[in-house]
Amino acid sequence: MSCIRISTGSFSNAHVFPGGKLDESDTNIMWQNHIDSSAETNKQNALIKFKVCAIRETFEETGFLAATKPPTNSRMQDNQNTELLQECISSDSKLLTSRLNYFSRWITPEFAPRRFDAHFFMMNIQDIDTVMLDQINQKHNISSSRTSMQVQDSELMYMEWKTPQEFIDGYCRGDISLITPQIYVLMQMKHFTDYRKLEQYIKYYDEYKLVKPYISRLYVPKGSNERLGSWKYEENSVEIEQCTAESAVYN
Repeated sequence: MSCIRISTGSFSNAHVFPGGKLDESDTNIMWQNHIDSSAETNKQNALIKFKVCAIRETFEETGFLAATKPPTNSRMQDNQNTELLQECISSDSKLLTSRLNYFSRWITPEFAPRRFDAHFFMMNIQDIDTVMLDQINQKHNISSSRTSMQVQDSELMYMEWKTPQEFIDGYCRGDISLITPQIYVLMQMKHFTDYRKLEQYIKYYDEYKLVKPYISRLYVPKGSNERLGSWKYEENSVEIEQCTAESAVYN
């Protein structure tokens, strides 16, 4: 799934994955009782707040909630980002943080006027995931507006469900605009026609090779098929203004 940004603001008219800024509420200790992750390693525990952020932001922007129960409201209203936690508490629901696979991490270059540390996660939705599939299917059912997916129109215009190859083809034709991290992620994903093999690859890569931050100095213009340039940086070698988390939902 990819979302199309509105024509104003950052990344205008670009296809992006849903996501956003890490909020203080994402680190609330009460989330420990409302996530499905069991005993995790120290590294995985450090990612929990980013996974909560990715799920929360995806819900805010698209109405899609990766949880054990469907949302009772299709959009959160308060500006403190605490409503999702309260919803999980009242409905005894848990966020499916264990299903988010750590895909990549990107840091904006030194010359950027604003710097970000973005963590990318991927979730595969399977036939047995009826709660999540119902939310996607109900998007096309007008009578199911309370639990159907709908974009946050202050930030997005619409959503698209396509294969990674279709997004890349559209970019190379100049039909759509993509940001460098999205191009890189989609280029990796398109090599796998079976989502299970893609998930297996990501888990192997994270466990044995570790996900390290990338920084790209190469601007790839719209419609270009030029190969991307990426460099790895140590985690503590840069000062970052804010952290973000994004999720690529793969159905």
